[in-house]
Amino acid sequence: CIRDSNWSAARDELVQASFLQFDGRVYTIHPQIRNFAHLYLPVEERRRVHRVVASYYRSQPQPSPEEWFAAYDHLEGAGELQDLQEAMQLAVRASWAMNGRGHAPALLRMLRRAEGHALRLENKTVEGQLQCCIGGILRQLGHYVEALGCLTRSLALHREQNDRDETGWALYELAMLLREEGHFQQAGLHAQEALHLFREAGDPKGEAWMQMVIGEVSRGLGAYYEALGHFDLALTGFRNLHNDEGIASTLRDRGTVYEALGRYSKALADYEEALRLFNALGLRAGQAWVLADKSAVYTDQSKLDLAEQSCSDSIAIFREQHIRRGEGWALRAMGDVARERHQNGDARGYYEDALTMFSGLGDRVDQARVMNCLGAISFDDGEHLEAKEYYEQALAIGQEQGARQIEGRALRGLGDVARILHHYTEAERSYQSAVTIAVELDTPAERCAVLHRQGILSYVQQQYLHALEYWVQALALDQRLGHPARKDLQDRVDLLVKEQNLAEIYAQLCKQYGLE
Repeated sequence: CIRDSNWSAARDELVQASFLQFDGRVYTIHPQIRNFAHLYLPVEERRRVHRVVASYYRSQPQPSPEEWFAAYDHLEGAGELQDLQEAMQLAVRASWAMNGRGHAPALLRMLRRAEGHALRLENKTVEGQLQCCIGGILRQLGHYVEALGCLTRSLALHREQNDRDETGWALYELAMLLREEGHFQQAGLHAQEALHLFREAGDPKGEAWMQMVIGEVSRGLGAYYEALGHFDLALTGFRNLHNDEGIASTLRDRGTVYEALGRYSKALADYEEALRLFNALGLRAGQAWVLADKSAVYTDQSKLDLAEQSCSDSIAIFREQHIRRGEGWALRAMGDVARERHQNGDARGYYEDALTMFSGLGDRVDQARVMNCLGAISFDDGEHLEAKEYYEQALAIGQEQGARQIEGRALRGLGDVARILHHYTEAERSYQSAVTIAVELDTPAERCAVLHRQGILSYVQQQYLHALEYWVQALALDQRLGHPARKDLQDRVDLLVKEQNLAEIYAQLCKQYGLE
């Protein structure tokens, strides 16, 4: 029997003994020691043991996921009001620390338990924080309906408490959710309100993240130069804060805009730096998004083996992390690789899998993006009416959501269908609308693709001078020297010039459009 006078020292020795039996990052209490504590220790001393262990875990410089979970369990085990308050706060901090690093199912379970305590204790501030954390994780997992409920509740609680900074973070998550669903206008309104709140609260970190989100919304609407401006502001903010996660996320976003503008070297440079930072931080989700984005650049450059490898690596991580939207995105990219290889059956399979995934998420803009891809496959396979149906659906969604680049791509596809059906006036109208959007967005790859088709339309109508001018413009825009598609167009131009004796006019057009 342990005397009262020696109890304190014996208790400390007991706790230390339980730790010393183990190696590694996480020290769990040996089952025999734990059993002894529960059977024989007074309630207060049992709670003291839980608190000592919890304090040990959370005092680590960078607790591992297992240490966060263990600390939470011990605080719950202590069970007093103050312990539960600390447990709830710890759950919020753990969610922030583990964001993007996996363990989502276990993290959700812990947050749900903490949510129950917050409801019983009527702690609305912490409940709002927990709902925001839960909603953010559900968003990343693609459970958009549940996420919306949590984030709406979080926003209402923080507004009720007049907590401007926390209201800003709830608006941040809502803006991210709405952007992923393709509701760009509404996402932009939430993002602007959050930016205003963060400025009022003097929160530079919040400001930087909101500049990034507003840039993503601008990108979704096709306002690429506006997006670049917001990304530059975000990068400045994150660099001032030495926030590597923010820097990596924004570089990845900026890379996607450079890719859309055809600035492939800049895009790859941003992706490489973002990937380096995500790797150093252990952020698996970020790594996967960069790999998926890199594959798009490699596909544009016809480096199909590299594109396929990047896609495969990203799909593996997205599946490991249960990120359904990312998996759908990478499957669509894999379809692009297969289509470039003329493996249309494989491409259609990838696209259909991606469409199923995006439909299940309620992500309308990415559905439209895939419908444009399926329209292209159907057109290549001679299923022209099926292609038209896909393009019309994509066009409707693009117009509804204000996604100009998707609208333009659908119009180009509809022009192709009209041309092959000999509806030449309709084809020219669709192509002209598509090229107007491409000029407005300053997307050279899309403009080049439309000019190529306008040339084909002129050629089949024996309007050879017009065809030559369209094709020379396309070649001048296409900087992918050595790319198979560019070489094919150059061969077509050379043949036309030879057949129609247009060498002199060709030379004049080359000079006019700066084609060497």
